[in-house]
Amino acid sequence: MSRILIFGDSIVFGNWDEQGGWVNRLKSFFFKECLNNSDYYMVYNIGVSGDTSCELLERFEFEIKHRLWEREEIGEKEEIIIVLSTGKNDAAFIKNRNSFSVSINSFIINIKQLLTIAKKYSAKIIFVGPALVDETKTVNKLRNTTTK
Repeated sequence: MSRILIFGDSIVFGNWDEQGGWVNRLKSFFFKECLNNSDYYMVYNIGVSGDTSCELLERFEFEIKHRLWEREEIGEKEEIIIVLSTGKNDAAFIKNRNSFSVSINSFIINIKQLLTIAKKYSAKIIFVGPALVDETKTVNKLRNTTTK
């Protein structure tokens, strides 16, 4: 059995998606695949809406240990895959502070710490970065709707 632990924010959690987001789609895919062969994948959606890399770092190791303890107790070894998808809330601009939610330097430090912790549990670590946004298509439209 393999466990896939997916950490992140509302996009991981699946907010505003009738099907529960990409993690639930992945979980469904593996469930269907497991019906046809002997491989078994447990997919854990550990996304929390609004989380920045700071909040993720605070709960990260606890969340990993919580999902692995039962197998360790009976001595079973299994493949662990850790997926990190964080950074979108860190990049939010806080207008009254005139800064981002998390500074770039803090974000880099947080990612390095997350990777250090993840490496204690798995060599299979995947980082899913924030989606690219073309602000010329969003900012101008936003400005045009607010001035009317």
